[in-house]
Amino acid sequence: MSELAIASVKPQEWEQPFEIPTAFRNGNLFPELQKPFFVEEEDSLEVMPKSGREDMLLQIQQISFALTDITLFLDTHPGHPEAEKMKGQMQEKRKKLMRDFAVEYFPLTMDCVGDRERETVPWEGGEHHVDL
Repeated sequence: MSELAIASVKPQEWEQPFEIPTAFRNGNLFPELQKPFFVEEEDSLEVMPKSGREDMLLQIQQISFALTDITLFLDTHPGHPEAEKMKGQMQEKRKKLMRDFAVEYFPLTMDCVGDRERETVPWEGGEHHVDL
């Protein structure tokens, strides 16, 4: 029977995260993890929302991404005080954005309160589509 070699991986240390829009564009929250890929495009695509609705959707996507990334950090660093504080702040911001979007436009999830009759969402044949 042959043995498998397992590479050791240095544990990630806490560092000041990227601003959330930068983290979303880069694909990770932490600068230490920002490594070049073999084939990486020089210019990253800059997302330009065309309306207030698209801007709010982009903010929801960005905060949701950052919340997932900080949760992954906490999976390997349970109870880390700065990460826990940041996660709590992100959760509150996401809840507010989701609530505001549901009231202003339409609910995005089943637990959002809003007026579903106000507008037909794009995936149900609505005329408005989200172009990001």
